[in-house]
Amino acid sequence: MRGIKPSTSVIGLDIGRVSVKAVQVSLSDKGPRLEGCVSMQRTSAGHGLELGEAQQLLRIMERRGMTASRVVLVAPTDALVGGSLSVPPADSGVSREKIVEMELSRTHKLTPGSFEMAWWDLPTPASGSRIGQVHAVGLPHAAVEATLEIVAELGLDVIRTVPGSLALLAAAQRHPIDPRCIAAAVDLGSTRGHLALMVAGRVVHERALPDFNMKQLCQRASERLGNEPRLVAHAFSRFGLTTQSEGMVACETSAMIGEALQPLAEEIGMSFAYVSHLYPQAELGQLLLTGGGANIAGLSEAFSGSLELETHAVTPKTLLQGPAFGQECEDPALTMAMGAALCGEVAA
Repeated sequence: MRGIKPSTSVIGLDIGRVSVKAVQVSLSDKGPRLEGCVSMQRTSAGHGLELGEAQQLLRIMERRGMTASRVVLVAPTDALVGGSLSVPPADSGVSREKIVEMELSRTHKLTPGSFEMAWWDLPTPASGSRIGQVHAVGLPHAAVEATLEIVAELGLDVIRTVPGSLALLAAAQRHPIDPRCIAAAVDLGSTRGHLALMVAGRVVHERALPDFNMKQLCQRASERLGNEPRLVAHAFSRFGLTTQSEGMVACETSAMIGEALQPLAEEIGMSFAYVSHLYPQAELGQLLLTGGGANIAGLSEAFSGSLELETHAVTPKTLLQGPAFGQECEDPALTMAMGAALCGEVAA
């Protein structure tokens, strides 16, 4: 691995279905530094950017002094395949990478060479088995080819594409968590959530949380209350899970959020229980919240109470030092992009 070059800057790019987030981080021997953030509403939907959207994003970044040309792209979660696999131990003398590639190809009916993959060893489970366990993620080339072409047209160089779980891990490692404990990061995006659990600095379990959909929740609340979705979204952020009487809007939105979060908390709790069974020596640690849904007032407290876990919403500004920026850098929706930029340290 090559050392980090002085003042090397990387932009983490997270293309969501509702907005595009970009965060520039400078990487040096003194540590990472936050250099700028952008969140732009999308004019289209889908995994990839359209050229017009990409050009608009570039103009906004340039106005804000985000001029780095190296990009780490968050892979579209819907396109990823993979999970935990059994492989021979590291000292077996066989190519475990080839085995991982063949297993991903066989299990998900992918042609060898038609996808990128990332994989890492899992901590030794309590059973002490000699059979190796790895977590593997595959991304078909077809899912990102169009986006890579458009990004290249802008004069930007995508040096790496990372799964969201690795971006969340990179962000979580900037937070004071005990690596001996089971920690989790949950990204509450506009249309779905994603959960990654970590032990000893490695992602050991991840799962999509498709039942959580902020966009649909806002639409249902808008229909029930007779208000515009924009106003409802503002009410979610301002009132959230309030326990005080703030009028009809606050009570209605609080009740709807509570109904949506109950099954989500149960799913997160079950995932913690599963990982605790695999690694009983590890104590339960913290739950970190990212994504636009983490802006809901009272959410951290609600999760802390239901799961009995220390819970924090994390943002680029809470995790990295840097010049004073606007409120965007205090938005947990940008944390995934920041984590992606931190993954550029490996490729520097």
